[in-house]
Amino acid sequence: MRYSEKIKYSDIILSGLKAKDRKIKSTKARIFGIIFSIIFIVFTLISVIIKLPKIERSVAESNELTLDTLMIVIALLAIFTRGIISVVMVFMKKSLFKLNHMAAYELMEIFLVLNLIIMIIANIYNYYTIIEINKLWEGAGTFMENFKDIFLKTPTNMLIITGILIIDLPAFLKFMAYIITNAFTFFISLVLTIIFPVTLVLYLVKNNRIFYEYEDYDKDYYLINKRYVRKENYGISVFIRKSLWLLVLAGFFFLFMLASHDIFHVEMTVNLFFEDYFPYIITYCYVVSLLFALEWRMDRIVVRLSKNTREIKKNEEEEDNE
Repeated sequence: MRYSEKIKYSDIILSGLKAKDRKIKSTKARIFGIIFSIIFIVFTLISVIIKLPKIERSVAESNELTLDTLMIVIALLAIFTRGIISVVMVFMKKSLFKLNHMAAYELMEIFLVLNLIIMIIANIYNYYTIIEINKLWEGAGTFMENFKDIFLKTPTNMLIITGILIIDLPAFLKFMAYIITNAFTFFISLVLTIIFPVTLVLYLVKNNRIFYEYEDYDKDYYLINKRYVRKENYGISVFIRKSLWLLVLAGFFFLFMLASHDIFHVEMTVNLFFEDYFPYIITYCYVVSLLFALEWRMDRIVVRLSKNTREIKKNEEEEDNE
């Protein structure tokens, strides 16, 4: 069902006013975001290009999958994924389209943040091995003296370390800011994982007819409408769509586990199950719990804002009367 149809066949059951903390993102800010993403991707790609010759030599000597090879593969996959998601997010972020498709936006934002930290780890590890930063601790001098020696060793080292400081460091700070801002939601998801069967049922059957609409109220506030879709069979269709997505997600985790462990040719033991396979199951349960936590958070926001709406409107009326 298109968004316009959802509006047509739905009723408002609750409303709240949300302050416009930030303005809709300007074209200039969006361009800056694209440029930073491009620089970040290019900087990571350079690390892959520089390191590939070394990887090829090590692969020729041994058929085993090394950490260096794995990091190259991870970096390439992260670059490809970030390129796609970044373009979409730049145009969605701080826009009314984003506000009216909050669930999709929040999921994409989580994927982008995970992609960000994966790229940072792969990026720093690749450059770490390229310029042999581990030798910082081999000298007899202080950390700053050893760092200065490595930094000034060659122009390449200087450029790489400078790049890490001005590209990876801000990216890491952005990652930490996101984690701190959303820490409560991540914690609630962890609690919900403990009661996963209940969480799974709630996610599949609760709020299937609910969505949220943002409107411009005035220059200071958005009006958030919690809407109930009354169209027949809409709730069932959402239930089916959620179930299919969870099956696809489960299939993804199973394939990843299959690629990591030869589960069909290994004798299953209790220790093997909990050490190698149980973490995948817990991660899957946590992801599903996070999806429900995001729905719950949105509902709590509207409930909280609705309690303040009457007071805000009352103050506006008093100001008009004066």
